[in-house]
Amino acid sequence: GINAEYGETSSWLKNIIRLNHHSLSVCRSESEAVVALTRALLQKRYPALSEEGIFALYSRFPVIYMGSEEFSQFGPAILSTFLLPKSIISVVPYSANSATSKTLDIRILERLLAGDVDCGKLPL
Repeated sequence: GINAEYGETSSWLKNIIRLNHHSLSVCRSESEAVVALTRALLQKRYPALSEEGIFALYSRFPVIYMGSEEFSQFGPAILSTFLLPKSIISVVPYSANSATSKTLDIRILERLLAGDVDCGKLPL
């Protein structure tokens, strides 16, 4: 039935994004879903976040990678919901080889990741 299918899909998604100990919920919009996922990732990486608030992030500041289209669609919601500075979002250019699809340029993403880790940031 539907509940069994939801349970299987829920388990599959949690496994993909490595959030096995979190619950999934149905969201009304993509933006709401991205905010919920960001919240779960922040809570996983920063267990003291619920008690210390933004101060929990100071030991190792997070960074989120997304394309320019995704940033304009989801960035403001993430920043305003968690009261985070714009600097935590790194906008990655799209690959020149993907004229019709929006695929991030993996080479640039890898360089950004390496540089951010070297600077002590924590990629989400």
